[in-house]
Amino acid sequence: MREEILNSLKNRPGVDGELLESLDLYSDAIQDILEFCNIEEDDIKPSFASLIKDLIMYRYNTLGVEGLRSESYPSVSFQYERDIPPRIKTKLRKFRRLSYELDV
Repeated sequence: MREEILNSLKNRPGVDGELLESLDLYSDAIQDILEFCNIEEDDIKPSFASLIKDLIMYRYNTLGVEGLRSESYPSVSFQYERDIPPRIKTKLRKFRRLSYELDV
C-alpha cells in the first residue's frame, strides 16, 4: 500500500517525489493514525488510503513552518494549522477506538 500511495502523491502538481520519500512522511502519517485512533498497525486497512494521503500532504505542505502560528508581512498575513486539520480529524474519528483504564 505504501508504494501505491507514494506513487499517487508524486503525480500531484508541485510535489517533489524525492523529497516526499526522503522525509518518510508515510511512516509519520501511519503513526499519527495509530495514536489518534488508538489502534494497532495490523488494523490499518486499504480503506485508510485517503486518510494517509491527506496526512502526508498536510505534513508535506507544512514543512518549514513547524511551530509557527502565524507570520505577517506588510499587507500579507499567514496563519498555520497547529494540529491535524478538522476535516482530517472528522474522517479519523470514524476509526477511533476508545480505551478504558480499569483500576482493579
